[in-house]
Amino acid sequence: MITHISDIKLQTVSIEGVKQVYKDILSLPIKKETASFIQFEVTPYTTISFQEVYEPIAPAHFAFEIPYSKFHETARWLEESGLLIAKWKDGHIIDEEDGRFNLYFKDGDGNLLEIIAHS
Repeated sequence: MITHISDIKLQTVSIEGVKQVYKDILSLPIKKETASFIQFEVTPYTTISFQEVYEPIAPAHFAFEIPYSKFHETARWLEESGLLIAKWKDGHIIDEEDGRFNLYFKDGDGNLLEIIAHS
């Protein structure tokens, strides 16, 4: 079973827009940057890279696993961050099932990001 990845490579229509979300809001450090490429360090062993392109892009979905004890604090922080938080049809934003919490939000390119925690 795959449990971790070392690098996610995505496309973006705006390096500056990516920096606003991943550096300024999510506080991920920049590992490498050029005029059309940026890479953020998620952990010492995991990075997210973006290449700027001038064509339509397909949004991706990926998750950040966080400690169960920090889930609600992180969810509140995301709600206050100004990022677009996805809501379920009934209006709730946090899903809870069998000892798992998750919350979805979007970046400026429409990628669906998720925080998830397991008990």
